[in-house]
Amino acid sequence: VRKLTDIDGAKAVYINDGIATILVQGNKKVHIETLKIQDKAKMPIKITLVKKGFDNKEHNLVVTQLSDGKKIGGVVLELKQ
Repeated sequence: VRKLTDIDGAKAVYINDGIATILVQGNKKVHIETLKIQDKAKMPIKITLVKKGFDNKEHNLVVTQLSDGKKIGGVVLELKQ
């Protein structure tokens, strides 16, 4: 997956009608090295987490947005059973 998409940690990437779906299994970090978009473009993101077999009662999903290597945004989702 990394060789074709520049996405590290993904099991698969599906692209349909301009929408990319990144499949990750297990407790892995996903890193998208480069994502080229038009300057000032808005890019909505949707994160769906399928909870299967969590060992602990709490998990955090951290999403960080970088621009030129600097953090410009992000969110932390706290998941509890």
